[in-house]
Amino acid sequence: MPAFDPLERPTKELLDKQIVYLEKVWRDAHVAMEKADSYYFQTNNIWEGLDQSLQASRPQYNSPRARALVDHAVDAHLAFEPKWHRRPAREGEESKERADRLEKGLAEVIAHAILSQQRFPTKVNGKQLVRHNYTQIHVSLNPDMLERPAKKDGESQEEFDEREESWSAGRTIWNPIDIEVPAPGEVLLDPTRKWPQIAIRRRKMLAFDLADLVKNKSKRRGITLLDDFAITGDAYDDIEVVEWESPLYIAIQKKGGGLLYVEPNPYGFVRYAHVFGGSADMPMGKEFDPAWYVKQGILFGNMDTLKMGDQARAARHEIIIRTAFAKSIYDGDTSEAAQQLLNDILQGKPDQWGIEQVPKLAGETAEHIESIERDIELGSYSLQAAGIREPGSDTATKAMILSEATNRTFKAAIKQMEGLWSIAGTMALRCWATMGKEYPYGDVLQVGEHPLKVEDMERQYHIEATFEQVDVVVAMQEAQQANTDLEKRLIDYATWARIRRFEDPTGIQDGIIKDSIQAMPEVMLARQIAALREAGYLEIADAKEAELRQARLQRATGGMVNPQGQPIGAQPANGNGRVA
Repeated sequence: MPAFDPLERPTKELLDKQIVYLEKVWRDAHVAMEKADSYYFQTNNIWEGLDQSLQASRPQYNSPRARALVDHAVDAHLAFEPKWHRRPAREGEESKERADRLEKGLAEVIAHAILSQQRFPTKVNGKQLVRHNYTQIHVSLNPDMLERPAKKDGESQEEFDEREESWSAGRTIWNPIDIEVPAPGEVLLDPTRKWPQIAIRRRKMLAFDLADLVKNKSKRRGITLLDDFAITGDAYDDIEVVEWESPLYIAIQKKGGGLLYVEPNPYGFVRYAHVFGGSADMPMGKEFDPAWYVKQGILFGNMDTLKMGDQARAARHEIIIRTAFAKSIYDGDTSEAAQQLLNDILQGKPDQWGIEQVPKLAGETAEHIESIERDIELGSYSLQAAGIREPGSDTATKAMILSEATNRTFKAAIKQMEGLWSIAGTMALRCWATMGKEYPYGDVLQVGEHPLKVEDMERQYHIEATFEQVDVVVAMQEAQQANTDLEKRLIDYATWARIRRFEDPTGIQDGIIKDSIQAMPEVMLARQIAALREAGYLEIADAKEAELRQARLQRATGGMVNPQGQPIGAQPANGNGRVA
């Protein structure tokens, strides 16, 4: 794999060369992805390879088995929201508190960004990782939410004011961070690097969107406009473009033409990352080829078995249908028989009429299909572990064993998901930190209860994501042991909170302290007094306040006070309230 120079300024020749090379590298992998997709989306031809006439004469049946293999695995093991963990940038309580605030703020921002997408990114990642043994992610800032609208040519002041007001209203809950999972094959990346230095994205844009983009870029400093784009046909025509990105530059090219513009990359890094499944490997003596990794997805290794199952079910269904709707047979003049049937009159000898004999289903048919199902599970995982149970066949112990076995099957994929989303979280923080410097809209981003502040990053953006699948029984046992250890002072509070999988141990501890303060008798009495005064019960409030003063005085003197409410031994006060 050649090393792409991330410092090289993009040219048409450079882009063309890199596109050709990466398309060649990924060609077989993309073919394998399309093959897996045909099974998942139930469009595969189960009689592929046979003569065309035979294919036409045989029934086509596409079971949902392949889709179930992927979806059940994702739902049970990979379709979770990430939990975020940030290690303090340095020693000290202040840095620890900043790390805690960063975790909470980022969790809310990422959750909001995920829900803002038409497709749920983590679930799409999971489906692609199981189906293709490969997935990508892209993090960016939504430019529509960053820059204040500028007045367009021919736009009235009233129209502009309305558009600007709409923009301002949209920033009430302001989250410019976009998290996207590109379609398979849309983005070409260096397969040897999890966080590549070059990204090439091929996509379609509407003509008027591309024209507007180029026009806006031409007005900004630091951007080299190499070619203009004019709409020559319908404004809604699809235009194929190539987007190129390195740590230093961003460029866009009309497919088959030259570069439209080149601009400095304001973020300083490539906003794409990708991972393979983690457990894949290369055969001995073979050069590195991403197709080998893709072909180790859960569907590709089971394609022959899945096809065999569909063929068996199609054959069985055909026999059942032909038996239920068998053709009538007449042993005589067929034209005469046809006329009789038209008149709904059956004549002739009974033995002249009969039913077409259809081949009987062999007793081994059901066993054959069951054998196929066992082979599919052998090549993937048991569906019982995903919650599909045979009545009366499972015990709780068996279910736990199957669940643990399936967890091991997808452990590598889960780890790769964690690595991918750790990069995504890091990219989100770096994007936001850049935005905070470049745009005059502040350095605080808040969509929930906890603000995300640039200062809390302490110029270090690395953050870790985890996707936890917790076994309920094991979690209960761990919680009981952690509670016991905490009571015996064998572990500290932070360790206890980590074992209990609490996301905000510092906040929980602060809450416990606040609860204990609120439960103090004096605090409760003080709150009662405040409530009484607010409700207008002043005399009762005064009496309660006197109780409070008396309690404080008794505590201060060990309970020894005279009838005047003064500590014993104290000098009496004069008329001015001062001690004589």
